[in-house]
Amino acid sequence: MAVAISGNPPLEIAEELKDLFIQINLSQYLKRQGIHIDISELQGLVS
Repeated sequence: MAVAISGNPPLEIAEELKDLFIQINLSQYLKRQGIHIDISELQGLVS
């Protein structure tokens, strides 16, 4: 994923890749911290 972002993708694709990267890593981080939250719930809080 980082390779795709480091290239020169169209802006919309780059934003989607960045969002996906954050979702994957945030979810794993929260699980390691013992915090269980549905990503869709989190997105609802941020939107």
